[in-house]
Amino acid sequence: MIVTNGIPSSMRRIHVLTEGFVSPNGRAFLMPLILHKSALADLGITIQLFTAPAPDLLDCDALMVDSKYFGSRWSTRSEA
Repeated sequence: MIVTNGIPSSMRRIHVLTEGFVSPNGRAFLMPLILHKSALADLGITIQLFTAPAPDLLDCDALMVDSKYFGSRWSTRSEA
């Protein structure tokens, strides 16, 4: 594994699936990423936000999913 600036080379592209800044949880989840986006970019880490599944959503080194994105499905999904 190659490490540059303390970041493994396998963690360069991070995609985030989120509903956005629509809830307090969403704001708390996204704000640090937005505030530090340029500092992360200086380390070679790119952050891309997605508000819906897209063909290139999984084309990343790490995928972060806001817990509220699928939150409405928790109460309607039946146990099998």
